[in-house]
Amino acid sequence: KADSYTNWENTGLDGHTAGHYISALSMYYASTGDPKAKEMLEYGLAELDRVQKANGNGYIGGVPGSDALWAEIKAGKINAGSFSLNDKWVPLYNIHKTFNGLKDAWIHAELPQAKRMLTELTDWFLDITSDLSEAQIQDMLRSEHGGLNEVFAEVYAITGDKKY
Repeated sequence: KADSYTNWENTGLDGHTAGHYISALSMYYASTGDPKAKEMLEYGLAELDRVQKANGNGYIGGVPGSDALWAEIKAGKINAGSFSLNDKWVPLYNIHKTFNGLKDAWIHAELPQAKRMLTELTDWFLDITSDLSEAQIQDMLRSEHGGLNEVFAEVYAITGDKKY
């Protein structure tokens, strides 16, 4: 709806600040009860929900070339370096911020749509990685992946669903 922020947000790490924004609003609202923060948070979640529904598969993210990247990963084509995955700049680190923002909106702000969006995003990730071998997963995780492991453990703790 607006021009991208400059620097990292429009040079390959597109979308990651949305997760930070959702996390910050969630914690601010939880600690202050400020209704304006809740309004802003609900608006941000509604926009991310719109994106998730438009994608139709649970994915929410701004990684440039996402469709091709995640199709390659699902097909088992993995070329990971410390700061790249299939020639993209740290896409796992990037989407971790979205996962974490949704988790914070559920845990701290107690917004039910955040839990639904988080589990749909996690289901998407399970789908694209379900046919990968342990070696392929480990290779993929050579790329900077932020706190994905922690978020997945928290999704399990939130839902109690062993698939996570």
